[in-house]
Amino acid sequence: MAEKLARSQDIDGRAFDYIIIGKCLRHFETAGSVLAHRLSEDPNVTVAVLEAGKAHFDDPLINSPLLFSKQFGSPEYDWAFPVVPQENAPQAHLLPWSRGTGLGGSSKMNILAYTKPAREEMDALEALGNPGWNWESYQKYIKKAEGYLRSCRYAHRRSVSVIADSAYLALARSTIASETSITRTPSDTMARPLTVSFVPTGSGADAAFQQSLAKNGLDVLTDALGGEIIGSWKGLSTFDPDSGRRVDAATAYLLPILDRPNLKVLTEAYVCRILTEGEGESVVARGVEFEHGGRTQKAFAAREVILSAGGIKSPQILELSGIGDRKILEPLGIRTAVDLPAVGNNSQEHHLCRAPFLRMKEGKGLITGYMLATDERVAADLKEMHKLDIDYAIVLNALAFAPLQTMTDRAPEMIAKKKAQLAKNWETYPPGLRKQYELMLKLLESVKGADIEYFVSASMFRQPPEPRKPHMGVTPNLTHPWSRGAIHIASADPKAQPRIDPHYFEDEMDLEIMAEGLKYILKVIRTPPFNDLVDLELIPGLAVDVSTDEKLKDFIRKNTSTTWHTCGTCSMMPRGLGGVVDPELRVYGTKNLRVVDLSVLPLMVAVHTQAVVYGIAEQAADIIKKSAQSTSV
Repeated sequence: MAEKLARSQDIDGRAFDYIIIGKCLRHFETAGSVLAHRLSEDPNVTVAVLEAGKAHFDDPLINSPLLFSKQFGSPEYDWAFPVVPQENAPQAHLLPWSRGTGLGGSSKMNILAYTKPAREEMDALEALGNPGWNWESYQKYIKKAEGYLRSCRYAHRRSVSVIADSAYLALARSTIASETSITRTPSDTMARPLTVSFVPTGSGADAAFQQSLAKNGLDVLTDALGGEIIGSWKGLSTFDPDSGRRVDAATAYLLPILDRPNLKVLTEAYVCRILTEGEGESVVARGVEFEHGGRTQKAFAAREVILSAGGIKSPQILELSGIGDRKILEPLGIRTAVDLPAVGNNSQEHHLCRAPFLRMKEGKGLITGYMLATDERVAADLKEMHKLDIDYAIVLNALAFAPLQTMTDRAPEMIAKKKAQLAKNWETYPPGLRKQYELMLKLLESVKGADIEYFVSASMFRQPPEPRKPHMGVTPNLTHPWSRGAIHIASADPKAQPRIDPHYFEDEMDLEIMAEGLKYILKVIRTPPFNDLVDLELIPGLAVDVSTDEKLKDFIRKNTSTTWHTCGTCSMMPRGLGGVVDPELRVYGTKNLRVVDLSVLPLMVAVHTQAVVYGIAEQAADIIKKSAQSTSV
């Protein structure tokens, strides 16, 4: 496969219709691979992809769902971006923002979760001034990507069974009521390249988790693909049940087409800046300057440059190229091509509390990732017991999304307090933030929006004290943060890390919701039948005092971390509302420069974001193709 990659001489000094820029960041190869695939379908169009990392072909740390966490912190796989110290979360900056390096980007190191957003969340895109971006358009385009695969090897189990937990079978089936609408046949593999499926193995605790949630007011959801997300459900995964391997955007979209003569993919090509001509409102992207093999090189764009570097690097590359806030650029010696102050602002990020963490009872048939990774005998016995010809794998897919009203009786009081605070400070907010807050408040009141996600983590996110015994986390994750962060360059050096400031808990409402969410999940895990599986609550546990709201909030502040879903830093909104790109994803003030990645999402969705990016990229590909028919630079 490596022989199909481009060489430096295939790119340097040459012109291509489209240059796609990536930095191997979270969801680059989701968006970038989709664009490379779709744009190069026209044999008369030439496409170059510049990828900063290595190819990582046939790497077991990537292919195996069990070993993915070993990538975290390794320079070979992870950019590990630092975060500035946080006033309201004193230890959060100690955990870097991991982003994947290599073909496939972070789709090679994520948890494989394939989750669709709520209808109201996608309709909010249109309400923020983006005609044609709504739930209906999302459904149209995501169906071009996804292909549900029933396992041939496990057809007798219908492939949705969870071998370690037969009680979960009915719940898994109910999750995909619209299964037939996305089932892929062999004939449309290229048309719908992304394999999604149910992982045919599990932890054994998921059904009990759902039953305990139901006893606390959160029911099982019958269809998690149709625009409703409130409830508990077994999620689909980007997983091939026949091979037992991870499916990422590169393997789905890019590798099958590397032999197209009109497509050149150059790895280890670190983009420094976009080459522009003109200034003000008529800037043209003429090409890209990049470093490869220790030498600065250039590639030129006959039509467009497309930036797909993710929520961290896309704003950084724009600023390095002179597109951003003049007050940030000029002190660093960067000439301003387009004065666009919104670049890098409006950053939003899911963040979680690293608790509860539980030691589970032995002899209950519970399986966890550390058990499999540290005891080859356990893994071999499970494989033999269930007659598997793939490795037994634990993939995070026991999900639950809860509104504030389910978690606490204080919801009306908290919402009223937030409305009063918004009214008091209304005139101090920028226009775009006002509009976002209007939509967030509507979602909060409607009980359609999930304010906290919960997931059972039986994989490998925390080193247990006794790795050969079952340990699990049940993690609350803040889904619609009210706080807004910023990501900006701190140096004109392209290799210098950007300054990432998430502003965790700057808005008190975020901490209030997290506190109620943690209280709720502590109640759930103490409810049978899930409680019957728990041996000991390690964190918070008896050693940590969370007896009052203030002590609970202090615990959350000290145990907050990112979930690596950065959006909003190149928001798709009207320029007057703080937008960076228009509804065609074109950067304001430019003629032929677009951003296509999660950074354009102006308002965070509750779910894991890779399925959102597939939809954005598929729609973007159509927009770019239609633009090429009517416009020339």
